[in-house]
Amino acid sequence: MNKKWTTLAFASTLILVMLLNFITSDIAISMTERRKLKTFPELTTETLISGDFFEDFEKYAMDQMVYRNPLRNLKALIEYGVFQKYDNNSYFITGGHAFKMDYDKKLQEYKNAAAQIEKVYDRYLTGLKVYHAIIPDKNYFIRNDNKYLFNDYDAMIDTLNAGIIHSTYIDLFGALTLDDYYRSDLHWKQDHLGGVMQALESAMGFETSFDASRYTHETLSPFYGAYHGGLSGLVGADSITYLTNDWVKGAIALHYTENGEITAKDVYDIDAFGGIDGYDLFLSGPTPIVEIQNPANTSGKSLVIFRDSFASSIAPLLLEEYSTVTLVDLRYVSMDLIGEYVDFDCTVTALFITTA
Repeated sequence: MNKKWTTLAFASTLILVMLLNFITSDIAISMTERRKLKTFPELTTETLISGDFFEDFEKYAMDQMVYRNPLRNLKALIEYGVFQKYDNNSYFITGGHAFKMDYDKKLQEYKNAAAQIEKVYDRYLTGLKVYHAIIPDKNYFIRNDNKYLFNDYDAMIDTLNAGIIHSTYIDLFGALTLDDYYRSDLHWKQDHLGGVMQALESAMGFETSFDASRYTHETLSPFYGAYHGGLSGLVGADSITYLTNDWVKGAIALHYTENGEITAKDVYDIDAFGGIDGYDLFLSGPTPIVEIQNPANTSGKSLVIFRDSFASSIAPLLLEEYSTVTLVDLRYVSMDLIGEYVDFDCTVTALFITTA
């Protein structure tokens, strides 16, 4: 009888879960995991014969299972609380912050980055003022914790600088602390960039001085960072505070796409905050080339930032100093095409930003 009751309970559970899945509407996007969830696959004779339908249906069933997020959270709690694991699929929590172990960066990557900077200089920037900076990732601030593996940040800096001749290095490592980063994400907070702005002002000889009091602080929430899903919700959601004023509101961000189309947008894309990645609030996320024009600044000075995603949030703060701030992401655009969209005249200053 015990076996019968066990079998009956197991079968009842399966039937109940099946019924709940059947009556529950599918979810298009998982905000906590920052990705689109699988939808019901197309059922055709071809997909049945090839087996694609069954493979896709399995992924669909896993993505759309009822109580999926609570079960993922329970799994993570058991691994951390019961089994005392240091990480969950390379994600871990220390001091209320989420981190990801990323200790396999090769020094060759920084040699390649230095060579690329020199190549861009020779092609477009000869005779112009050129600067470069490395943004420390969050792991830099807990690198002395012996439980985890970390990159050799000193070797990274030395390797990059050793290969660069025509650019001045700006040290940002002392301008940031762990609290300047989101708890659930890898990026820095825009409203905490006073120290970074001071470092840039000092090195690049700005005529203006950053003052956060000249901006209105607007806050949006919840923000589920890139590390939130990897820890199954064990670290809470953040909020994003962005800085705006009349200059920023009056600026126009021209997005140049790969097919040559130009789309004009606001500097802050409020609609993008509700998408898969809330950080896309800043300049609408990844774009090959974005030119921000600020009619209120009549200095005629231009800044070109060769960047990664971190630069999207600091660019609006540079509009007080520059009439035009152009962001170029070499991951999405060929170096040969840059000159068709960016005018490198004598008013241009160039800044290369990379993340450790």
